[in-house]
Amino acid sequence: MRTNGAIQLYPMLRIAIFFILGIVIANALKGILPTCVWLLTAIIVLILAVFNHRRAILQTILIFLAIMATGGLLTAMKYDQLDCPLPQKTVKYEAVVISQPEIRENIVRCDLRIIGPAMDGLKVKATFLRDSSHDYPKTLQVGDGITARSRLKKPQNFIPKSHFNYMAWLLAHGFSAQTIVSGKNWQQEKVDYSKISRLERVKIAALRLRKKMVDKLNRASVNATGHAIVAAVILGDRSHISQETSIRFAATGASHILALSGLHLGILFAFIYLFLGRFRNRWYTQLLMFFTIWSYVFLVGMSTSVMRAAIMFSIYALVNLLRREPLSANTLALAAVAMLVANPLSLFDVSFQMSFLSMGSIVVFYRPIFHCMPSKWIHLSKPFKWLWSLVSVSVAAQLGVAPIILYYFGSFSCIFILTNLVAVPLITAIIYLAVIWMLLLWQPFVSDLLVGILTTFAHWLNTILGIMERWKFSNIGDIDVSAMQVVLIYMLIACTSILARYLIRMFRSHHGAKEEFDPFIIKN
Repeated sequence: MRTNGAIQLYPMLRIAIFFILGIVIANALKGILPTCVWLLTAIIVLILAVFNHRRAILQTILIFLAIMATGGLLTAMKYDQLDCPLPQKTVKYEAVVISQPEIRENIVRCDLRIIGPAMDGLKVKATFLRDSSHDYPKTLQVGDGITARSRLKKPQNFIPKSHFNYMAWLLAHGFSAQTIVSGKNWQQEKVDYSKISRLERVKIAALRLRKKMVDKLNRASVNATGHAIVAAVILGDRSHISQETSIRFAATGASHILALSGLHLGILFAFIYLFLGRFRNRWYTQLLMFFTIWSYVFLVGMSTSVMRAAIMFSIYALVNLLRREPLSANTLALAAVAMLVANPLSLFDVSFQMSFLSMGSIVVFYRPIFHCMPSKWIHLSKPFKWLWSLVSVSVAAQLGVAPIILYYFGSFSCIFILTNLVAVPLITAIIYLAVIWMLLLWQPFVSDLLVGILTTFAHWLNTILGIMERWKFSNIGDIDVSAMQVVLIYMLIACTSILARYLIRMFRSHHGAKEEFDPFIIKN
């Protein structure tokens, strides 16, 4: 972004910054400033902005303050919505299972939506204890109704010595309570589905469809680990992923492969884009891409991370249709504001932060990193250009997320570039084959053959990452950084990039080079 050599913030990016600032302030003052104060502040500042239309600078400041107050207002309203009074004793209630239960050694975790007059609509993170004297909760499926007796408690942290705020994560995902249910204190019951929202019913239908797809994969798979990885990569079902596999992917910097999000939708988006060829920029093809992306979102269960990525790609398609630069700071800011208006507490969700920091970092750093390589080398061959492009994207994204990965997880993968060079091609092949598999489900022989190939690719990926995990210094763990240190790291990255930009311009000026291209310009 540049005007007469100076960096400027484009309109949507300014709006996003002030909106986020309002959310942060409202979160810090939670319980101190009530919703009515935020509402009154927003109205007064907006009125002052209208009456100061002849003073452009003052009006601009007031408008941005009104945007900030709006962010604070929506945050306070969200906290009011989640702050439901809970009974201080064990109670009996009816509920619907709204997520696929995850079975662990002695517990089963799932999400519940309570239906009933006292706590109607309450979303609860539930943990069922497995009891040998009672039917195991593993018989539970998404969409089942239950009656249970337990103590409902406010969301709270339980992870000691960790920067990860589990309570903030629960609130960001709409949970008002958490509970532990013993094996003898629940039973399945028929419940009235009309008492839950239509969107919730759609999500339940989507999760049931996903369960059927996972079962089809399971019946055709011969490798358990390969099946688990494929189910996670193409359908977003991580219930079969073992702890050993999760640790292996985390240690090698490949955790994003298992979390269905922007990478996977991006590969699917690219597949459709290539398939459409010269028709890709027509309005009807953009509509087809939009329909395909959201159909896939429905198929994989409409999880928050996937819906976030789908919104980003929908805005990408819309901006591309308007003949604007699709991947830009303004586009990302628009996507962020749209999501934060719907749920301002998403700002405190780790996956939200990582999504936008990685994409923002790609927008800022991809071009300068890519053009660090001499042009004659880049265009030496198409495979080399593709390889260097993948390396540039990996490094650019890592610059954005590395500080918060250190903060939340206390580890850093030293081989993330090599991991992506191995994993991304295999994941791309898996997703492309998965699309063909979904289209040919009605052909049992062909679909079973494709599942065999898919699980083989996944097994190869797991094996290679297992070898890389055993390398010395592949991962640095037990790193403890504070929030202030994270801010300082980001400031260091920013200062280094500004200095690099200045030195490049000085070098070009000294050698009389043309300034036709500046890799540090961020497109609007």
